Amino acid sequence: AYGASLAETFEQSFTLMGGQIAGKATYPTGETDFSATLARLVKVKPDVVYLPDDARVANLVIQQAREKGITLPFIGSNAWNSPDLDKNIVNGSFFTDAFSAADPRPEVQRFVEVFGARYQDENGKPMIPDQMAALGYDATNLLLQSIAETGVDSAAKVKETLAHIQFQGVTGQLTFDLEHNPIKSAVMMAVRGDQIVFETLVNP
Repeated sequence: AYGASLAETFEQSFTLMGGQIAGKATYPTGETDFSATLARLVKVKPDVVYLPDDARVANLVIQQAREKGITLPFIGSNAWNSPDLDKNIVNGSFFTDAFSAADPRPEVQRFVEVFGARYQDENGKPMIPDQMAALGYDATNLLLQSIAETGVDSAAKVKETLAHIQFQGVTGQLTFDLEHNPIKSAVMMAVRGDQIVFETLVNP
């Protein structure tokens, strides 16, 4: 369901921006042989492949693709941000995430600095905030901004303000649609050699 939901969202956004979906493929949970799927991939000749599955599946698919001479880039989801990801295999690919401490925006680097000054590891070294820390920080500031903009002591009014808020945080821009689903920025990460590096911030 996770991958299917992301694939659907990707297709909607991509086609809305003028992109064309060359083809779609599914496979059963636990699949390890992607020969048939990759054969279809060769036939439709896409420019890029979106693979919203976990890191272990990404390793398998991309390794088998490379063995078949398929060199085009793959794009994954935040499920790739895992110790299970084999960076040597997926080198040259990209994935989206909610936050990167390497984002050069001043507000992000200030957050990283303050977080590291407040929290240290067992060796006394500054800790680097992860996406959960960043999302928690933004959620707190989102609520504080809503309260400040509302200007009155009313939970109902704060809720109304939240529904129409324009928020800028360390994870990027955030608004809500009519069904209160978040519309927010995504960080694009790149796998280069044995490193995962910040590529860019994509705003909605």
